[in-house]
Amino acid sequence: MPGLHSAGAGVGYFNPSRGLKTAENRGNLAQREWDWWNDMDSSSFIRISTLDPLKLTPADEVLPRFTNSAPLHVFFDKIYPDVYLYYRHPGGRFPWWKVEGKTKGFLYYHCPPGYSPFSSSIRMRLVDGLPTPTAFRRGRDLSFENGLPWQLMASQIAVYDIYEGVRKKLVADGLWTAEDHKYVFEAWKNRRILFPDRTLFSLDQEFPLTLNSYLNLTMAGKGEHRNFRHRLLSTLDKEVNWAFSGLIRSGETIARFERSPLPKHASSPAVCIRILRALSPIERLIETYPGPLPTVGELLQTTNRSGHACAWTFSLTNSPNSKALELLMY
Repeated sequence: MPGLHSAGAGVGYFNPSRGLKTAENRGNLAQREWDWWNDMDSSSFIRISTLDPLKLTPADEVLPRFTNSAPLHVFFDKIYPDVYLYYRHPGGRFPWWKVEGKTKGFLYYHCPPGYSPFSSSIRMRLVDGLPTPTAFRRGRDLSFENGLPWQLMASQIAVYDIYEGVRKKLVADGLWTAEDHKYVFEAWKNRRILFPDRTLFSLDQEFPLTLNSYLNLTMAGKGEHRNFRHRLLSTLDKEVNWAFSGLIRSGETIARFERSPLPKHASSPAVCIRILRALSPIERLIETYPGPLPTVGELLQTTNRSGHACAWTFSLTNSPNSKALELLMY
């Protein structure tokens, strides 16, 4: 099926002839996709009336359909085009997730309090029973196994042509304006690959952290975005060469930035990293490395030039990447 997918979500038109130059090729692909279309579980098709969480009705429920192996085919009333949505992650769909009890799921527009549409997204809220305001507040967002939410970022919705139906529905619901779309589009139009789990809009936003790699994130705020790439290990034992820095320790975690609480940063702002959850065992791969292993709930540690353990910090005053982090802080 033609389409586009990214970390967290994917969508595409049903367009059998796109990119094909000959009538024969178009016909062959059209027949294959028509067969696929007819074989798809009909429960994957749904029409929803709104993305406004205050206007949701029981008929807008999508969760049982969304967790099937087929993509969710969404129609918006009198809005064209329709879209496909996937419960997808870089590692593929997660078949472990099951619908239990009276849990129901509803697509909705999410914008954190105090933030502009630049930081908004489409998420799925899980509630028990009907989508009343009280049940909606008590519910939780559909997430992946690592705890990060499934979402379509505003940047994806504004830039990718295949999200046209979502854009039009946001405007029809009064959740976006044409100016909002233009504002977000202009900020992200030159960025064709977007990863929701590695794009940060606030300092305390959780993100996946692989302990044997560089930090590689996108910081977004104030109508702009900047890449942030920085090594996690500031110094090493003399016996360990930087070429092997990725082999020192292993572990997949979820982390977040925090303002440094260290006295030396009282007048010189800096950030540190707190490890929130471990998704795989945290292990030392090179015994000669003197630094401590990261601990869940604690600040990420490294070693200073004297070989002593200390908190990993990033200065906002003398670092080349400081402007990226400043987008989240001021």
